[in-house]
Amino acid sequence: MNILKKTCFGVVLSVTAIFSAAGAASADGVFLCMRPEDTVAVTADENKYFKYIDMTASNGAAVSAQISVDGNTYLPLRFICESAGLADCGGTEGDLPDNSFRYVPAGNGYPDRIELKINGTYYTHNIGEEFTYEPSPGDVRTVAVYNIRGSLYMPMGYLAKITGSQAIWQADTGSVMFISGSLSAGDYIMENGRLRRDKEMILGYDFFANNLCGSPLYLKTDGITVSDIGAETGVSASCASRVSGTVYFIDGDGYICVSREGSGVYERLAFTDQFGTDVMIMSENAAAVRGKLYGIEKGGRLFCAELDGSGFRYLTDKNVFNMFIKKDGSEYYLFYGEADTCSVMHMINMRTMDDYTMEITDYSHNNLLEGMRSFVVGKTNTAYIDIDGRIHVINTVRNPEEIEILRVMPSNHMIFENDSAGETISSAAYLNYDYINDVIYAVTDAGDIYYYEKNSQQMVKFDICAGMSVFSLFSDAGYRDMFAADWNGGIYSRYTKYTGDGVWYND
Repeated sequence: MNILKKTCFGVVLSVTAIFSAAGAASADGVFLCMRPEDTVAVTADENKYFKYIDMTASNGAAVSAQISVDGNTYLPLRFICESAGLADCGGTEGDLPDNSFRYVPAGNGYPDRIELKINGTYYTHNIGEEFTYEPSPGDVRTVAVYNIRGSLYMPMGYLAKITGSQAIWQADTGSVMFISGSLSAGDYIMENGRLRRDKEMILGYDFFANNLCGSPLYLKTDGITVSDIGAETGVSASCASRVSGTVYFIDGDGYICVSREGSGVYERLAFTDQFGTDVMIMSENAAAVRGKLYGIEKGGRLFCAELDGSGFRYLTDKNVFNMFIKKDGSEYYLFYGEADTCSVMHMINMRTMDDYTMEITDYSHNNLLEGMRSFVVGKTNTAYIDIDGRIHVINTVRNPEEIEILRVMPSNHMIFENDSAGETISSAAYLNYDYINDVIYAVTDAGDIYYYEKNSQQMVKFDICAGMSVFSLFSDAGYRDMFAADWNGGIYSRYTKYTGDGVWYND
């Protein structure tokens, strides 16, 4: 049997031409996008917008794609088959119905095996027993059906062959395209092998790009227009977060609500735990990320739930503050602080859900995170506002996601009370982070906006206008960076460009 190992690259795939509730693009096929060892897959909804789904086996165990040492990709058999609409006939005897599959345990002198019948053709393979196939003439592959941690895995190329699907390897992007039925690759994939930008934008921005300031602003599905969910629904709103055409937000009473974009109506989301018991929850903030809702309840505990409110659970017993979600490449990270001390920062890898305690000190082991009120974490700069409203910027030199304990020189810790022009910075209200350009922003109680200029190591005033009550960062469908703000009762937005020496904007 081949030894399987972890390998990180994107995999885009689908299976057959049968619609399923697991996430088909249409009745013409199924679209999935998976990364090895990641239990969350990307699929397409009825509008061909990308969204996230959990991958699980029939027993509820999390499953993911695997890469073998010989380079073959293996997919979780039951999840893929059920996603494709194949009927699970496990436990039945007799002839296998068409378009179905089953696992047959060892007995009567036969080993464990799987059986499939697809479009009238019958296939059977003993578990762990190698066989060969040709994905293309002359390309002979030796593979097997494996049992990995209690779940069966099928070689992807072979699955593509027997289902009549198309599997394409993109060496330059490190991805595999697997398109089934009559679905067109051009509907999902650009010529460079990446997901289509108009949909990738929706995928990338289904997480809340403005976690800390509680903005009611969101970027609509056209990838251009900024809207105010509070103005749309007629209620006090904050923390707007869109997934495809659905907007999640918090109303004035602290309840998480859902609304269809532009509908003008909303409803409060009902939460239930894993046993189906109702959970009453009011939230300080919330964000829809990777197909789930995250937030901090008013009692101070970090929680997670499905987008429909089911599966509610707490992620920590600690009282926390400052939930900050960051995207770094294809990875997502959730940061939070311990409210009891306001001097300890945590990071959750949202792929593995491992929780790490972050430590940033000088070389005398003095904690540099004392008295945090809010914080953001950049690629090599971490910033926070202290209890006196001062802005701290710490150059960590290394990416904080790569190491848990960071030691820095005292000169790397800067406290800003004045901007680059020598003017006093009034008490800072909140921070924001543009992960695309790696720019840290600060907004004061007076509505002034500053950004940290890395070359000069100064806080520079973003001198557009004063008195902005919120400040949000987006990237539109054309890769253009933009900011939006609530100013004098209306939405003020401009496109921006960061050069390393400054942030520029159009008039």
